[in-house]
Amino acid sequence: MSTTPPELGVHHSSLRDGRDGLHTAATELRSRIEALATSIEALGPLGGADDISALIGEAYEAIHTAAFESLQTAMDALAQDGNTLDAMRVTFRVQERSTEQSIDSLRT
Repeated sequence: MSTTPPELGVHHSSLRDGRDGLHTAATELRSRIEALATSIEALGPLGGADDISALIGEAYEAIHTAAFESLQTAMDALAQDGNTLDAMRVTFRVQERSTEQSIDSLRT
């Protein structure tokens, strides 16, 4: 029996839902980014045969690489935040049970 008023308690289902939502968002974002990368690659190399076009093409490639690495980092962070929410849920659950057992032992 929980001694914590509902408004002060940890909503474990919300933490679990948050974890699932972040994992789903990361997976969907990853899928969309991969589709975007495939579409961009299908366009072929940017730039022409002259030096200026080649430099523009190289700059584009560097920006493209940096942008996609940044997006990968963001997707990984979303998934990790989901794992953190789940770890919080488990920790809170253990602490609640420990507190309840301590209170119950004082009552007897």
